Amino acid sequence: MRFRWGVFSKIFTVILLTFSIIISVYWWFDRRDMLAHVDTIVQQRHAAQLRLLTAYIDNWVEESRRLLEYTASLPQVRSMERQQQSDILDELVLHHVSGFGAFAIGPQGRTIIRGNGQFPIDYSNRGYVQAILQDKIFSLKLVIAHGTNQPALVMAVPIYSSNPHNQGVGVLGLAIDLTEVTERVLDLEVGQTGHAHLLDAAGRLIIERNFDPADFLSDRSDHPGLTSESNSTFKAQIAHDSDGQDSHQHKSISSSLRTEYGWYVVISEAYD
Repeated sequence: MRFRWGVFSKIFTVILLTFSIIISVYWWFDRRDMLAHVDTIVQQRHAAQLRLLTAYIDNWVEESRRLLEYTASLPQVRSMERQQQSDILDELVLHHVSGFGAFAIGPQGRTIIRGNGQFPIDYSNRGYVQAILQDKIFSLKLVIAHGTNQPALVMAVPIYSSNPHNQGVGVLGLAIDLTEVTERVLDLEVGQTGHAHLLDAAGRLIIERNFDPADFLSDRSDHPGLTSESNSTFKAQIAHDSDGQDSHQHKSISSSLRTEYGWYVVISEAYD
């Protein structure tokens, strides 16, 4: 017996196909909106975490800078006399919880004294010293500490004379262990799969998970989440799977925020 399409069957089939198309379109738009909503939530969470972390880093550097500038203003330091500076430099290192070395340098870049009785050395070729001798009021240098083989920071400020002309007569420097900062970066909880790392102003590595000292200051400027803005603009970059489809598989987001002193905190996270 040959099947024949009746009017009712045709109407039912058209209604079924129309309904299927409507449901498919609704599902596609609903899924797209849902994924966009998830992206927005993740970006908002990243932005909040980055603001807190960059504020902490800026405050940490600023407090260290203020302590160094205050020490440089003391009469004993401004005298540029080795005996008067000795105890002050030792107290500076003891007062800063992460400090491990202090030094005072004359106008020619020659060390007058180093804290803790360390033997004086020639700092005249150090960029952060030359910056101060060329009238910069503050300079920073990222280094690897010999004792710990971990990132450290050397900061320097000018020493001014006590005469009315307030002339620059030297440089006061402090070497600081960065462990307090790097641990805060590495301990940041970013979802279930995310992590944070710290880059310098040129996009070079300061600290990351499974840090290898050999990678210190290696170029990471091509990181997708790194913003090239000169201000503290938040940037988020979403990446999809290799075929370019809007799939939950292999989806990741990288976000960054620049600190006041030029470093970048970068967050990377994979999520569904």
